[in-house]
Amino acid sequence: MGVEIFFIISGFIIPYSMYSNNYKVADFGKFFLKRIARIEPPYIISIALMLFLLYINTTSGKYAGPPFKIDWANTLGHLGYINAITGSPWLNVAYWTLAIEFEYYLILALLFPLIVNQNKLILFSTYFIMLSTAFITLPGNGRHILFYLPFFLLGISLFLFKTKKISLPEFFMLSIPAAAAVYILNDVLLLVISIAVLLIIEFVKKVPKAFLWLGTISYSLYLTHGMIITRFLAVLKKIAPNINIGVALVLDFMVCILLAYLYYMIIEKPAIRLSRKIKYIHSS
Repeated sequence: MGVEIFFIISGFIIPYSMYSNNYKVADFGKFFLKRIARIEPPYIISIALMLFLLYINTTSGKYAGPPFKIDWANTLGHLGYINAITGSPWLNVAYWTLAIEFEYYLILALLFPLIVNQNKLILFSTYFIMLSTAFITLPGNGRHILFYLPFFLLGISLFLFKTKKISLPEFFMLSIPAAAAVYILNDVLLLVISIAVLLIIEFVKKVPKAFLWLGTISYSLYLTHGMIITRFLAVLKKIAPNINIGVALVLDFMVCILLAYLYYMIIEKPAIRLSRKIKYIHSS
């Protein structure tokens, strides 16, 4: 459910950033360049690390599988998130959400002027056309942007309200159908959580520093935790076979956080600095 929460937050914060920087369609290339500079270096390096760890797995004395060999077609399919289209397996199962996010960027970059249009008919029509596409069934496992659009649109509706593009009654006119779509396509628990996320964004004005710090390293944690969790537990079990499972999980969590912080400082932070150097053509 953290994935859906992230989609709501992204639905709010990405258009808010675009609006704050006076995004125009003419900035399409710069927008994607900023996103690529921000997202891709940590992502690509995590792919290389994943391949290295898979190789290390085969050097274990207990390994009895086939020799290590890189499937280059599958690996290169991670670039541009082609695996989301071909259905090829991800090296790290968490990567599929980046493909959804990339599709969201593409839609938003093209439709943003319509989403924030002063003409309410254009704004509402764009919103509800986007919402209606959530009910289109795509081939494969359904892990594409259309199915998840109601979550993004909940965030977008709050963005429109916070920037005074729509009134409070209009916010409910947009958000209630999106919330209904979340319930129809998912379940009541995700509906409740989605509403809670909107309330937190709107009403929580002071976030504890620990949560701000976790938010700062969250992308690095997202990229690296899948590599660490089972491997660290396996090492821990070998070192201390009688360790309490609760203690083991706490230690595992702490190691994940520590390594994510190091990854953020060494890999992600330089990517953030690079992204910030890229300015929209029309930025004030």
